[in-house]
This record gives sequence, structure tokens and C-alpha cells, in this order.
Amino acid sequence: MSAKIISIAIQKGGTGKTTTAYALGTGLKKYGMKVLLVDIDPQANLTLGLGHHDSLNTVPKTLYEAIWAVSKEQDYDVKGIIRQTSAGVDLLPSTKHLGASDHELIQVDNRQLVLKSILDQVKEDYDIIIIDTPPKIDNLTINALSASDYYLIPLNAEYFAASGLELLVDTADRVKEHFNPGLECLGVVMNRFNPHKIAMRNMATFAENRLGNLIFQGHIRENVALMEAQMVNQSIFDYMPDSNGAKDFDALTQEVMARLQIPVKTS
Repeated sequence: MSAKIISIAIQKGGTGKTTTAYALGTGLKKYGMKVLLVDIDPQANLTLGLGHHDSLNTVPKTLYEAIWAVSKEQDYDVKGIIRQTSAGVDLLPSTKHLGASDHELIQVDNRQLVLKSILDQVKEDYDIIIIDTPPKIDNLTINALSASDYYLIPLNAEYFAASGLELLVDTADRVKEHFNPGLECLGVVMNRFNPHKIAMRNMATFAENRLGNLIFQGHIRENVALMEAQMVNQSIFDYMPDSNGAKDFDALTQEVMARLQIPVKTS
């Protein structure tokens, strides 16, 4: 077993990156995949949504310590900081201190490949690794893309999302050229989708023109249950399995599995 690694990324906040990482990860777990979620965003929303947070003393060691040690060419037991969660997926947790890594990595040789070195220690233990990235292009996002086989772009109809899409794709192209020749775009998922909104239809058309047939057919409709589930540290599939959010992310999960050529097991 060697994990397929997927970064959830775009140069824009509020597009549903963390929700997508959480729901897709737990969706893949539902279909029998062993999943590791990696929170490389200093906001640590994925870590908190999975019931862990450094301020609650539930994550005494985080990705920050691993990045610091590996960047200094020190041995570090990455498996020792992975946390099990009630959602059934494992977590490599974040902390607000991770924001300092972006500056610290500037002084490091091969700084773009630090996260890859970390994940190389554990990728044989998982089927899928999903990375939740910061809402900006920085050294942490570059590390995520350099460590990944694929990147998946969550998109909504906000004005600046189009420029965020362009910047992310351009950055991924540069990472592919210089650090990770195997990197590919897995697709674009439309979040908080409402087909009656002209702006949403226009954004979908823009994305299709930019990325061709990479738009996932399974759009994620606006659904308050997705936010509620994270607030109570549950996956959408456990919290409200009959909700639109659960149905939409189940459809997206099956599309992702098809693109990764993973057979969907039916009971």
C-alpha cells in the first residue's frame, strides 16, 4: 500500500477547503479506505473540527514540530504525532504556531520538499492522504503541492475566486515543472452551489473554460448541516446521513474514486 496524496487548495478563503477535506476524507473512509488527513493550515480548523486543538492540550505535538525538526535535518518520529479521531480517519494536526514555519522555511535548502519527507514516513500505512492547505500561496502550500500526486480545487461564486483559481493553477504548473513532475489536477468541485444564481453558473463556465472536463459533476449544494457537523466534531455522514450535504459529498467521493481508478465497493 502506498497512499495517493491529494491537496485541497486554492488562493482564496471561504471556498470550503476544510469542509471538502473533512467530508471527502470521511467519505473515502466510508468506502473502506484508510485515510490520513493532514492539516497544514495555521488556522487549524480541520484539527479543531476533528475534536483536537493545541489550546485544549489534545495535540501536544503537531505538524509544526515535525516541519521544524525535518527542516533542520533531525530525525523525527512522525507516526508519534498522528492522532486517531472519532470520525474514523487519522489526523496529522496543525497549530497556530505553524504560521511561523512559512518564514522559517525560507532559510532551508530544498524547503519545498520538507512535507514530502514527512509524509514519506507514513504513506505506506494509508490508502489516501488528504492535505488541507492555507488560503494563500506560501511555503506551506508549495510544500503540500510538492508532496502530492493530485490537487483538488474547491470553488464558489465569489468575485475573487476566479483569480484564486488562476493563481493556484499557475503555481501548480510551476511546482510540477520544478519539484514534482507527477502532479496533476484531480478536478474542481463547486461548493455552496445554487444553479439559480447567475454568478454560480458563470463561475462554473469559467472553470470549465480554464480546466476543460475536470469539473466534478457532483456539485455541493448549500447545506447548513455541513457546518453543524463540524461544530459537534462529527462527519456529515454520521451527523445527518440523509442531508443534501451527505448525499452530495457521497457523490463527489464516488467521482474521486472513479478518477483515481479505485473500485467502489457496494454492500
